Amino acid sequence: MIILHQHRPSTTFQGANQDHEQNSRADVAPPPSEQARWLRQTSHENQTEFWARFGVTQSQGSRFEQGCWMPPPVAILLALYLSMRIGNSDLEDALEMASSTGHDHARSN
Repeated sequence: MIILHQHRPSTTFQGANQDHEQNSRADVAPPPSEQARWLRQTSHENQTEFWARFGVTQSQGSRFEQGCWMPPPVAILLALYLSMRIGNSDLEDALEMASSTGHDHARSN
């Protein structure tokens, strides 16, 4: 479970069970898979667009959104992205660096 600090904007994730969220600890966030799906849907992006920024294929992203195991590097990037510590330009730069070293798995599949 990822713990996000209270200083994150309240608009980051508006889960279906807000009453539960208000009555429980404020620093416990929904699972990353739920946060990612919510962010993707509210951003009006399809799975291919959303998950490509993490170097992940659409089919892998779909499995992650369903709660399947996520490799630690993807989970770390997602956690940093959801907590707004990194943004799209950071992820684009990282993918560009990875592709120049021959480590661009998602785009080659």
